[in-house]
Amino acid sequence: MESAEVHPAILSWLCRRDCERPHLTSALALAMVVMVRNLENPAADPTRAYGVYENVFAFSLNIARQLGQSLDKLGRADFDEAFASMGSDGDIAAALGRQPMIVEHGSAGRIRRELWSAGFREPEVTRHMVKLGVV
Repeated sequence: MESAEVHPAILSWLCRRDCERPHLTSALALAMVVMVRNLENPAADPTRAYGVYENVFAFSLNIARQLGQSLDKLGRADFDEAFASMGSDGDIAAALGRQPMIVEHGSAGRIRRELWSAGFREPEVTRHMVKLGVV
């Protein structure tokens, strides 16, 4: 995802997390997208979410290395703790299921919003977007 609009509740949560553990900021930002997509899914599972995070991290790390950069990775315990924290955040809980938490810019974002408006939720939204070739 190149750029996206992130729901204010997610940004607020991330800012609070940054204050608590600033050394995890970059790792948490990468994990945030995975956590949000999993929390939007009623069958959210931290084990599956961490597996997805590991795949996203490996892909991102490969790109970072090509650019001569490094990435910090969240360990399983930190990921699980952050996932639980995000899931129990009152502001996030109030918005979950009512609107998408992260919306891509451009046509992918328009399609995501249209699917949500039509009543679809995760994981169906992502499945439709994959079928359309926009994610």
